[in-house]
Amino acid sequence: EIDSARAANIHWVIVAMHQYCFVIDSTSCTSQDLLDLLLTKHVDLILQAQKHTYQVSKQLALNGTTCTTLSDSHYNSNCVVNSTTTMTRGVGSVIVVTGTGGTTPQLAINTHDPKLGYFRAWAGANINETWGVSQFTVSATQLSMHFVNVSGSFTDSFSING
Repeated sequence: EIDSARAANIHWVIVAMHQYCFVIDSTSCTSQDLLDLLLTKHVDLILQAQKHTYQVSKQLALNGTTCTTLSDSHYNSNCVVNSTTTMTRGVGSVIVVTGTGGTTPQLAINTHDPKLGYFRAWAGANINETWGVSQFTVSATQLSMHFVNVSGSFTDSFSING
């Protein structure tokens, strides 16, 4: 389907998953093969659910040599393509989890998790506890996200251009 979308000149490829796979404080990914495929194909945005925190990854990609999979047990900087808030379409994927819409309690962020290095921003019960949603704006040249808080002071945003 990803290849078909690209062949049909669909500009942005976004995949939503009901269950999270690769997030801070997860011990395993039951869909590791799927995640590896999405990262290899440079899907632009991966939306994951069921984790009651806010987490946004850096732009990630597998390259077949120095980064063949995202490890749960250690951080590999070769998997990070871009760690800023301004990214380029087609070179990697961004994982977004926005589980701050209302379920209480929020979960804590494990600041000792080795996967923390793959993430650019996070909020949870113990860090920046904030309630809100992610607002996405999609145009022909930009996919952007802005976290809209309804309580708390945490905010975040990023854009993918191209």
